[in-house]
Parts: sequence; structure tokens; C-alpha cells
Amino acid sequence: MTLPQKLSPPPLPKGFFTSQEAEEAREKEKILMAAVFLYPECSNDCVFCCYSKKREVKETLKPEEYTLLLKEISELGVKTVFVPGMGEPFLRERGKFFLNFSRTANEYGMYVVVPSNLNPTPTAEFIRELHTLDVSVIGKLESMIPEVLTKLTQPKIPYDLVKVDEGHITKGLSLLMEAGFNAENRLGCGTCLNTLNAEEAENIFRFYRRNNIFPYMQDTAPFGKALENPWLWEGLNYSEIFERLKRIDREEFGFEWEMKGHYVAFDFSYPMVYIEYDGTIRYNNYFLVDMGKVKDDEEYKKGYLKEVVNSKFSSTLRKIHFPRGKDPDCCLSDHSKCKKILLKPEDGMIELTEEPNKYCIYHSHCE
Repeated sequence: MTLPQKLSPPPLPKGFFTSQEAEEAREKEKILMAAVFLYPECSNDCVFCCYSKKREVKETLKPEEYTLLLKEISELGVKTVFVPGMGEPFLRERGKFFLNFSRTANEYGMYVVVPSNLNPTPTAEFIRELHTLDVSVIGKLESMIPEVLTKLTQPKIPYDLVKVDEGHITKGLSLLMEAGFNAENRLGCGTCLNTLNAEEAENIFRFYRRNNIFPYMQDTAPFGKALENPWLWEGLNYSEIFERLKRIDREEFGFEWEMKGHYVAFDFSYPMVYIEYDGTIRYNNYFLVDMGKVKDDEEYKKGYLKEVVNSKFSSTLRKIHFPRGKDPDCCLSDHSKCKKILLKPEDGMIELTEEPNKYCIYHSHCE
């Protein structure tokens, strides 16, 4: 059998969806995934963090409010609950709550995907219990060189690292592998490419593939702290790096996939709804428009999430495709030629405009 005949898409981690599933969901106006933020504090202080400019959070939802929220999310037909990494959920004092949160989501028929810095290292007991639940983990490995990893992530607690043939990995990542998360397609890992780790990209990518860890390798988004540190990303040819990684996949591992926008190889362009710490509802993090809250003062507004998600505004957002534009004249930051999206910037407006760049200059994509 020739190499082209052997090529196939790499297996997705459990809880994720193919591009075809995302397209079908858009056509039927279904929501596949809900992102639920749990904590505003993080155990790292990464120099490229796009969340570093988030507004101050004075109060988060209470445990009983999260339980009610999960029930309502499941009634919307959501299949996966994504817990964004801002606010390390595996910290020891938070681990019990995260396990209970995941168990409740599972009881409502939903899978859980969670990014984690894996710092401090989760306990063996925590990992054993986590393994019994329907949960996939996206670890973080910004570098396999300890000094570079520390400079990029600025951990509040020093990393506990383990030496492997290719370099160093976190002990937490090693324990997840020992527990079998990678063998069961329940482990991915993220690397934000920049000037400090660009030369390592191929080495890191090979480590992921050899160990059945699904790679989420992205360019450095010019938001938050990265915007204040342009030396991290200016001058890097991300397309060239990504093409090298695709070539490695084709020639060494027999995988073929379509590169989506600014990352390899996860596709986060699913129809989603975001619930922030204080209950603020947004449709997909690409759109910085608040659509209401599940909570008003101290009273949880039961049923309001469904009302917002089924609104005309949300319905319009669901019809927009997020992957990189197919028009050859378009790019990630300029859709002035195709004039196919986005929405007007004023809150509440759903009329499409011929001036798409006025809404979102970086995460704007044409259909």
C-alpha cells in the first residue's frame, strides 16, 4: 500500500467534534459545546496569556448554581462541557469541586474537556478518580526545556518536571499518561508557538504524536500580555512552521488533516455558548458581546439561558462559520474584499455589514 493510501485523519480526543459535525450543527442551529468558566485565578502567569486583560471578577456562581446551569445546558442539547483553563481547576483545594462538577455533567449525559497547567502536580488519588469519569484533559507544555518553560509560564509554584528522551515534561502529564488517558484518546496538549520555543516545535510535535497525545499548537494571539510583548510573535512565519508539522504528520505518522486558521490541529470553531464566572452569557468567545446573565444579583434566573440561546441574536451568530475564509483574497485579519461578515459592533444589532473589520479585527472569518 502506498503512503497516500495510508493517510487518514488523526483520531480526535473524546469530547471533540469533526469539522463535518460542526458544519452540520450550524446548519441545524444546534449547539454542540458549552464553555463554563469556574475560577478567575490561575496558578501560572504566562507572558502570552490572552485572558490577562479580563475584567475583575468580584463574585462567581455558587456550586448549586453550577448544578442548575448544567441541567439547563444539557436541555439545550449540548454534548460537551468545556472548562477553559483560566483558573487552574486541578489545584488541590478545587479538585473535589471539579470532580463533582464533572460527575454532574456526566449524569446529564455530557462529556467534559478541561485544559490544565498540571501545576501543582495533581495527586495520584485525584487522577485515579478523574480517570473513572468521562473527562478528557488538555495539558500545557510550552517548552521541553525547563528554563524556557519557566520563562514563558512564570509559574507561581515551580513545576515538577520529569526527564524524557525528547526533553522534560511536567510530572502531571506523565501521571496522566501512566493512568492511560493518552491510550484512550483522552489526552491532548497545548503549545503556544513563539520566538522562545519555535525551534522546538517539531520536537514537541513528535513527542505528542509518538505518545498519542493530540497536539493543539497555535500561534501567539496578539491579545493581553502578548500584545505588550510583541517580541514573542512578531517576525515568526507561522504558516511555515505549521506546514513543517503537517509534513511530519504525512511522512512519519501517516496522518492528513486540514489546517484551520491559527492552530494545529484542534478545531475550536464549534457552535458554542460561553458562561463566565459571574453567569454572563456569550455566544462563542470570538464575539465580545454580552447576551445577558443566568444570574441577576443573588437570584438564579432559571430558564433564562435557554431564552438567550434561542434568541434571534444568538441564532444569527450560530450561522456564521469561524474557520479561515475560503476566499483567496481573505485572511484572518482582513475581510474587506469578501464583505461576508461580521455583525455590527453595537450591542443588540444583528444586521450583517459590509464593514466586517470594524467588529473583530483578529478573529474575523468569512464563510
